[in-house]
Order: sequence, then C-alpha cells, then structure tokens
Amino acid sequence: EDLKPYRDQTSKKDVQIRSLLAGEPRSPLSKVDRIVLPKELTGFKTNITLFERYIYLVTFEGKMFSVLIESPALAKTMRILYDMAFKEAKRTFSKKPQ
Repeated sequence: EDLKPYRDQTSKKDVQIRSLLAGEPRSPLSKVDRIVLPKELTGFKTNITLFERYIYLVTFEGKMFSVLIESPALAKTMRILYDMAFKEAKRTFSKKPQ
C-alpha cells in the first residue's frame, strides 16, 4: 500500500522502471526491466525507489519504516550507483530478455 501512490504516479508518466528483485515478481507491470537475483544475493527486505530528486526507502520486515529524502545530489549519486549495479546484474544474471 505504501508504494501505491508511487506506482500510480509512474503509470501516468513515461517513466523508465528498472528493478532488481529478491524473489519472483508479485505483479505484472508493463514497461519494467526486471532482473531476479539469485537466492545467494537475496535477503534484503526493503524497497529503494529513485525518482527525479527523491530517494524513497521502505522496510518490509518488522516495524515498517518509510523515509523520503529530497536531495538532487543524493538522488543523482544513488542513481549512478544503481545504474552500475543494474548493468552488472543484467550482464551477470540475465539468461533471457527481461
């Protein structure tokens, strides 16, 4: 439910969505480039969303926490790191088009 406003907003815009998943996707979303990570790299129980100048963090274990950081500099840095991780995960773990 915490992610619903974000999903609603991104569905209205032409937003590129790339996802590194721990486990299988629960909902089919079009226009999403997904990579399912191998079990040895899973175990994280959070969602990290990078959107324009925002970083949105949500925990899914124990007491739920949500944190929204509005910082163009932090968002850009996180986006660069995520881009690097996504490219490497795609190269390493993609066996079929995602």
